[in-house]
Amino acid sequence: MTDPNDTNPNMIVAVRVRPDNEKEKNNLKNRVVVRVLGEKMIIFDPADSGNVHRNGVPDHFQRSKDQRYMFDRVFDQFSSQQDVYDSTAKNLLNGVMSGYNATVFAYGATGSGKTHTMLGYCPNNNSNPDALAEESGIMIRTMTDLFKRIENSKAEKTVNVFATYLEVYNETIRDLLSDAPHHPNGLALREESGSSDGANSNGGKNGPGSNGNVQVVGLSKQQVFSAHEIMSLLESGSKRRAMSPPDQNEFSSRS
Repeated sequence: MTDPNDTNPNMIVAVRVRPDNEKEKNNLKNRVVVRVLGEKMIIFDPADSGNVHRNGVPDHFQRSKDQRYMFDRVFDQFSSQQDVYDSTAKNLLNGVMSGYNATVFAYGATGSGKTHTMLGYCPNNNSNPDALAEESGIMIRTMTDLFKRIENSKAEKTVNVFATYLEVYNETIRDLLSDAPHHPNGLALREESGSSDGANSNGGKNGPGSNGNVQVVGLSKQQVFSAHEIMSLLESGSKRRAMSPPDQNEFSSRS
C-alpha cells in the first residue's frame, strides 16, 4: 500500500473481488472466503463464514483465519467496469500525455476475472467505433480517453501512438502482431546502456533518446489513430496466442 497522504502516488495496488459464477452458485459447499470491508481492506477467510456446518467438511477444518489486508483500493463484486477504471488506469493518463511510461499489470489465478477487467466487452459499432459498452474493460476505456486527450491537445503538441503486442509463453517471447513464422527460441531481450549513475538520461520519460530501457529485438509495431484500431489489433493478435486451457477456464492461454 502506498502512503495514504500521497495524492499522486507513482504506484497503486488494487484488488477486485468477482461475484460467484454459475458453478459456484450451485455448489452447496461453496462459501465466502474473501469479504470486502470498505474501499481499502479485504478479509480473507472471514470469521462468520466458518460458523455454519457444511456437509462433508469436518468441523475442525472450518476454523477461519480472519486475516485482514490493506490495499490502495478494493472493489467488491458489485463494482462496475467504470468504477475500476476511474480509480486505477485513468489516473495514469496525465503522465502518459507528458511522455512518461505507465504500466497496468493484472495478476490473478485462472478464472479470477483478469480478462473481463482488462478487456471486457468490445462493442462492434461501425457508426461510432469508439463507443463504450457498460462492460468495456480498462484497455478500451484507457485508449478511448487517450485519443480524446490527444485530439483536445493537438493545437499544443503532436502525439504519435504505436502499438505492440507480445506474449511470454514457456519463457519464450512471441510477437502477436506478426504473420511471420515464430522462431523456436522466440525474440531476444536487449538492455540499452544507461548513464554512469544508473539514471535514465531523460528523467524516466519514454521516446527516442532514452537509455537504460529493455528492448525486445525484432518486435513489430504499428501506428494507430483510434481506440477502435487498437482493439482490432488486440483481437487479431489474440488469435495467435498459445492456447493451453486448464479445467477452470477453457479459453485460457496460459501466457
